[in-house]
Amino acid sequence: MLITEKRILPMDRLRSLCVDKQWYTRGTNADYAYILQYAENLKDVKTENIVHIAKDILDHSDTDYPIDAVCFEIAMVCYSHFYIVKGELL
Repeated sequence: MLITEKRILPMDRLRSLCVDKQWYTRGTNADYAYILQYAENLKDVKTENIVHIAKDILDHSDTDYPIDAVCFEIAMVCYSHFYIVKGELL
């Protein structure tokens, strides 16, 4: 059997993270709405999606956080779902 992971990043969790870390203080409402909606629309958050979100946050923030730390924080607020894929060997 094969087990696979899918991650989701709800908009409210990303918004809370930005508020808690005081990120996205230089973005417009449209910029902020874009990145929140981008995250919300992802059906399976991959590493490249997290990097895209982190870069956008850093582009619109006054912070000393390095990109790897921002990526880590984003990954920590994702929900992981694990699924058994039938008929596959582990």
